[in-house]
Amino acid sequence: MERLNQLLKSERGEYELIKSIDIDTPIHWLKTVSAFANGTGGSIYFGVDDEHSKLTGIEYQSSIINLMRDLISTHIKPAFLSYDIEPINIDGAVIVLLKIYSGMDTQYLYYDDKTQTPFYRLRGCSTPVTKNVLNELKLKWDPKSHETQSFGIKFSDCNFKLFESTYKDRTGIDIDPEKDYELFGMSRDGDITFLGALFADDDLVKQSRIICKRYSGNNNTYTLSTQEKYKCEGNIIKLFKAGMYFLKIYTTVCNYIVNDKDVKFFDFERVALEESLVNALVHRDYSNVENEIRIYSYYNRFEFISPGGMVAGKSIKTTPINSIESARRNPLLCDLMTRMGFMKNRGSGLLEIHNASTDENRPIFNSTRQEFIVKLKALHYYVDLHRRGHCCSISTGRSNIFDD
Repeated sequence: MERLNQLLKSERGEYELIKSIDIDTPIHWLKTVSAFANGTGGSIYFGVDDEHSKLTGIEYQSSIINLMRDLISTHIKPAFLSYDIEPINIDGAVIVLLKIYSGMDTQYLYYDDKTQTPFYRLRGCSTPVTKNVLNELKLKWDPKSHETQSFGIKFSDCNFKLFESTYKDRTGIDIDPEKDYELFGMSRDGDITFLGALFADDDLVKQSRIICKRYSGNNNTYTLSTQEKYKCEGNIIKLFKAGMYFLKIYTTVCNYIVNDKDVKFFDFERVALEESLVNALVHRDYSNVENEIRIYSYYNRFEFISPGGMVAGKSIKTTPINSIESARRNPLLCDLMTRMGFMKNRGSGLLEIHNASTDENRPIFNSTRQEFIVKLKALHYYVDLHRRGHCCSISTGRSNIFDD
């Protein structure tokens, strides 16, 4: 058992324990092969009881490996799937380890006489993909395709005054309509693309919206007044401005005294607020037309919730913050926002959010298949102010950390 425990502890991704190898009804384990290939890979241990992680072993014959290979090639399509199978002897019992690597094709399906079904991992189980997940799997093959698809509207019928003025203000360069819009991927064959629609003044992309809510306590059981709810949709630059306005209003400022001097104490660094908002805007899943970005202000934190987890189903919980690979769901949008200075170096956003805090109020990152969540902790709530000096007052309102 010690060897088995070592193997399981060494797994950096997902794994599944299966008591026996079902040759007659292989969908019970082949669906997990499909799910791991469609995600970030994973391992299946045959001969281990899932309920108690108990070593049971299998009746091993050398032919079993070939049978498994035949079943994988017959039922998993496309056939270019990378995996390894090996028998392992542990305390006189034989288990079989099947390691599946993340696939490079758009989707890996389980085939039988009646169905052709792609699977993915959801809460530790292999589940048939939904429409939104299927759209994301397609992005693994060509991540730019959805951004440059025609939006079905003539480019000449759209206005871009906010985009053009913002681009000029932030870069010092005027937009050249003859070449820049096509170069950026905002127009194609005379039509506006999905990317272009995100920046149009006409508010074309209805799922591009943001909802902000303020709660007076540390959870959402406290009632809200209508003045503490904000909703904005359409142009992504307008969403950024609306989000920053909300963050300015509900940023907490503390006044305290150190050595008889008044000192202001801010809950959040501006870079953490901006990066959290931009991260939600540029990395959200725009194929999810039902949900929007949500920003919640509580007494002790801000929460940013955006549709779509990490690309390819990775989990932020299992990834060290300083080793996150830069995988962009919307690469052209990211490139354009970088040109305008809304983003910095590729892959640096979450690290900047982390570094803009102290050990006492480190941010919390969480992700599921459906959402990515950033929680910024209010420094005044998590820090003993008496160690810093005598706290005179705590107030909310626009502070000079937002002044340009």
